[in-house]
Amino acid sequence: VILLYIMLKNLKKLTTTRRGYIGESIVIDYLLKKNLRLYAPVIDDFHIDLVAEKDNKYTTMQVKYHCSMFNDTSIQVKVTKTTADWIVTPVHVDNNTHIIWYKNTRKNKKYTIAFAISKPKNNQVKKINFYKSFLKCPFD
Repeated sequence: VILLYIMLKNLKKLTTTRRGYIGESIVIDYLLKKNLRLYAPVIDDFHIDLVAEKDNKYTTMQVKYHCSMFNDTSIQVKVTKTTADWIVTPVHVDNNTHIIWYKNTRKNKKYTIAFAISKPKNNQVKKINFYKSFLKCPFD
């Protein structure tokens, strides 16, 4: 996982498609270590990248790895229209790779979500999505 991130960081000219595959690989590695059954659609028409099966329950995910720094304190993720249950975003913060799990309650809508990395200078905390609040995997 770290090797994939280092490769991504050092090769700035990667396309968003290639970055997406790297992000998916990070998530797949993480979920396989949890002994989940994983499936990937042959065609990505519905913006669902992965399907995980646990206890005969299927969970769909859209992996977003073309996130960009909105500013020095947050990460911005653009979500395309999808019916996926979760938006999953690998991020690299403080020399560690984390995976953000965001419950997709706006299905079939295009939107952008920002995750704060640190507390703002004005110390405001209301209505702010701190990335650390979204690290709990739904399969734990």
